[in-house]
Amino acid sequence: MAIDSTQQKSRRALLTGAAAGAAVLAAGQLARPLAATRAADGEPVLLGQYQEAVQAYDRALQLSVAEPQVDWLVGAGEARALAREDHGLLSSRALFEQALTLEPGHPKALWYAGLAAIQAGDAAVAGRHWLMLRTQARPDEVASILDAQLRVLAGRAGKYWRAPASG
Repeated sequence: MAIDSTQQKSRRALLTGAAAGAAVLAAGQLARPLAATRAADGEPVLLGQYQEAVQAYDRALQLSVAEPQVDWLVGAGEARALAREDHGLLSSRALFEQALTLEPGHPKALWYAGLAAIQAGDAAVAGRHWLMLRTQARPDEVASILDAQLRVLAGRAGKYWRAPASG
């Protein structure tokens, strides 16, 4: 599936896939079992509760200003996007970039920062984030999704960078 950030259906599909895929990746990276998605206050987030998750993450971010927590920054950005009818990530982009400043290789932050950059029309930045994500060990399914998207982004970004050759 090619990325078309102007289509709400594409945004929803990418976010849904990202939420599931990134959770699996993060759980694998942390070497612990995959649990239900939880808000910053530890409560499970159920369908339709994204506004409550946004509030919980906002409160957690307020309490951790002196020592920001990367997972909370990313979780807040994700919850804000999912709470929006259009699932747009532009309003969350700064959270993902802040998370990457604190932890440059954070897989979920790289994924969402790339999606936010695409929605902003910045294929080169999206490509840089996803190239970094691609260099990390990933399950084959995730690697093939990234490879396909990187080829699309390489065409959009032109001379600034090249996607890895598929093989």
